[in-house]
Amino acid sequence: DYWWPGPFNQLHIREHEPTNPDNFIEHRKLIIRLRVITGSLASAYLITNDDKYVISLATHLNAWFVDKRTRMSPHLLYSQAIPGSVPGQGFGIVDTIHLVEVALAIITIQKSSALSKDDLSHFVAWFSEYLAWIVHHPYGKLVQRYSSNHIICWVMQAAAFATLTKNDRVLQICLEVYKDQLIPNQMNAKAESISHALFTQNAIAAVCQILSFYEQDLFLFQTTQGEDIRRGVKSIQSYVEDTEKRQYQQNVPHWTYFPVRQCALLFTGLALSNIKLLDLWKSLRLNMDELEAQQATFIDYPLLWVYLHQATS
Repeated sequence: DYWWPGPFNQLHIREHEPTNPDNFIEHRKLIIRLRVITGSLASAYLITNDDKYVISLATHLNAWFVDKRTRMSPHLLYSQAIPGSVPGQGFGIVDTIHLVEVALAIITIQKSSALSKDDLSHFVAWFSEYLAWIVHHPYGKLVQRYSSNHIICWVMQAAAFATLTKNDRVLQICLEVYKDQLIPNQMNAKAESISHALFTQNAIAAVCQILSFYEQDLFLFQTTQGEDIRRGVKSIQSYVEDTEKRQYQQNVPHWTYFPVRQCALLFTGLALSNIKLLDLWKSLRLNMDELEAQQATFIDYPLLWVYLHQATS
């Protein structure tokens, strides 16, 4: 996003703002579209128990993860490539945060009689391969060493994919990283902007939501220094409620699209039976239509998250 052609179209150079309008983003549009399709159909099935939604969803999953003519390879070797510089880099793993709700959608429909065991095994196999790649490949190992939104997004994906594939070893790794790194480090980290702060706190809450079905009462976890997820959620609550603060911190692109329904408010509100947080979540608008703003969000279908325990039991 932030790399531009250098003089005479030679090596690309980095500029923080604005983003390069000529950057290739068709893959981003497609993976967001997949998340929208799978999240919608899986949620519809969850509400109605009508297998027609599962049948429709399976056609998209087959195209993305099974059919040899169209399937995505289970790696990101060429993610965030920079022309003339690098063919790919580990920081591109953040771009597959949109596959998290796809994995949760598969979990939601896995008990449907309309989904064959072969199809399910193929879907799970793809995510198992991709999980192994982000855990063991040098790109994935590089991201795991960073104390930033990249490690948070890595854990969120690894936890979701490990839940789908029933990989207890990776779930345990995610749990340890959450307790030893995410909560202690991110609660004290200074955000570059309010959008970065919202993204970070929502991603941590999403990690907590997934892992709470692996280890109960994770929303109540607190470090020996007193850090916990509730501290981060309070910062979101303060920002959303303080309209003057929003007015004077217009330091990010697409400002008018913020804030939307922050998942940290929903997940924490449900876990702690906090009606005030839930009412605040409901008071915000549902989603954003602008592509760059959509890229910064990763949860549009909360039913898949709320009923995760029921789907995995």
